[in-house]
Amino acid sequence: MPQPSVFGGRLLAVRLKRGLSQAELATKTGLSPAVISHFETGVRQFPSADTLVKLTDALQVSTDYLLGRVKDMGPRGGDLEVLWRRIGMDEASDDVIDTLTEVAKALVAKKKRDGEAEGQ
Repeated sequence: MPQPSVFGGRLLAVRLKRGLSQAELATKTGLSPAVISHFETGVRQFPSADTLVKLTDALQVSTDYLLGRVKDMGPRGGDLEVLWRRIGMDEASDDVIDTLTEVAKALVAKKKRDGEAEGQ
């Protein structure tokens, strides 16, 4: 019986963390639900480069995380990575980008708390 690779296990964990079904992830990536299932169950061990990019973009994680090269899902990759590059942060250190990401998360959390307080 096939065993999932590190990639398959992480794909499953991130998909569940994002609250996506296999069908929803398939729709976001243009892949079939069967392909997602095959990775998660170990029928297929590793994706092509094109498939990997589609999955990391849809799940907003780095390719290094899905491939098992780093342990932290981290904020880099996906939409945030594109945003940092778009505003000229592509040469910023990881520490600077991580700090800016934490500030952005704090602002989003504050806005959410403020909105909830108004609704009470």
